[in-house]
Amino acid sequence: LVNTSGQLIGINAAIASQTGSYEGYGFAIPVNLAQKIVNDLIKYGTVKRGLLGVSFPSPATEDQFLIQQGIKPGSIQGAYVTDVQGGSAAASGGIKPGDIIQGINNSKIASSVELSERVARHSPGDELKLSLKRGDKIINTTVTLKAQEAAPEEDKIINATALAAK
Repeated sequence: LVNTSGQLIGINAAIASQTGSYEGYGFAIPVNLAQKIVNDLIKYGTVKRGLLGVSFPSPATEDQFLIQQGIKPGSIQGAYVTDVQGGSAAASGGIKPGDIIQGINNSKIASSVELSERVARHSPGDELKLSLKRGDKIINTTVTLKAQEAAPEEDKIINATALAAK
């Protein structure tokens, strides 16, 4: 996917078409995310994703969840945190359920989808400056992203055996 200047801006990944032909809604992987993946593969042989360790409602159920919390959908900008994993980067940074993450590295975020994409650009060990809304207060904190824990070798063997059996 290129812009009108011929610069690469994304990699086409899928198309949603009602006719089966090459028309409809196209989906692409942003080039900055693809570049991180390529760099990780060259450097490590695998993709290394930094993990923040928060949960939030899925985009499909977010409005319904916010209504249940007594929040008017569209009244908040950011990602509403529903859970924080123990020992995670978020827990170390003091993030709590109910916080709304509104910014990363001095850039505002509008949604949980944007939060996920921004965190995916980073690697384990990267520091992020987060801006949170907790009640009526704005809190700034710094977190150091953690690495995704590798599955134990036994689990890998069991999973591989289960896949082979299918």
